[in-house]
Amino acid sequence: MRNAETIIESRWGALGALVLLQCYGLLLAYFFAGAVFHAGSTSSIYDVPGHSLELGVGLVFMAVFIYAQGTLIGDVAEYLRSARDIAGWVRDGTRPQGVLRILITTGAVLFYVALLSGKVSLGFPSLNVFILMGYQVFHPLASYLVAKRLMKTRHPTETKYVSASYQVFGFVMCMVAALVFYVFGIWMKQDHEPAYWMVQMLGSGVAVFGLVGFLLEDIKGRNREVIIEEEG
Repeated sequence: MRNAETIIESRWGALGALVLLQCYGLLLAYFFAGAVFHAGSTSSIYDVPGHSLELGVGLVFMAVFIYAQGTLIGDVAEYLRSARDIAGWVRDGTRPQGVLRILITTGAVLFYVALLSGKVSLGFPSLNVFILMGYQVFHPLASYLVAKRLMKTRHPTETKYVSASYQVFGFVMCMVAALVFYVFGIWMKQDHEPAYWMVQMLGSGVAVFGLVGFLLEDIKGRNREVIIEEEG
């Protein structure tokens, strides 16, 4: 079931979602740098097909991320532009879910600064700060252009009731799947499997987009528009 609209019910959640997306964008840069480093570390011609596949997968993940971010970044940015009243930020931050969102947002900001400054690279090759900054400019801009294109695309929709328990179940399953993928990636790395970064990249993506959904929407039952999957 795919949502046909972005529901945003928290200023702090919108800010946290935006920062988390930028964090994952930088993580992708480090993951891809790891693939490039591994491809350049061997000289055997027999390894070329495997290395080409790795680099291709990395580029596909970047393209998928840019598309997925494009479905959110336009709505989130527009929401934040219109939410400039200080009272609204204070009111949102004093709710129980608001406090949790502030903590997640603060952690995301610190993690983003650590990634951009190179203080944290998760064991992958260090990247020049200018490369990171250039990529940081590129991927949100690319996502914005994708978002403009998506706004012109119309999909058939229908209204369905989505319960709070379904929302919580989906979030928990995202976190469990992310943990399984990431731990499996760590095991692959210890076993010197070169493709471990792909699994970690997938796990990180599941975690980030699961958290983004949690940050944007309050946990409550609701009727919402969902895209009808076309058969054939």
